[in-house]
Amino acid sequence: MNIPKAVPRMWKADEMMYQTLRGAKLTAQMDSKMIRSTLNRMRCIEMKRIQIGALYMFSYVSKDFLEILKHFEEMLDSEDEDEMEERTTLTGRLQS
Repeated sequence: MNIPKAVPRMWKADEMMYQTLRGAKLTAQMDSKMIRSTLNRMRCIEMKRIQIGALYMFSYVSKDFLEILKHFEEMLDSEDEDEMEERTTLTGRLQS
């Protein structure tokens, strides 16, 4: 099963900005409302990306899983048909 991987380049710039702002806040103890709101916004963006990635992975895996289930269902249906044909061809009529 081929599972897509996250693109690290997409995360690199945001992660660097987040770490820089977080480091600046921890070292200088700045209580600027703008820095706090920027950090919160970046956390929200990061969580949204993780959620979107998780939904994509779940839908991708679910699609493959559904295809496998359909295949097994078709196999069971064909076995039932074969069994029915065997019962009718051996005796010439259906016996239950």
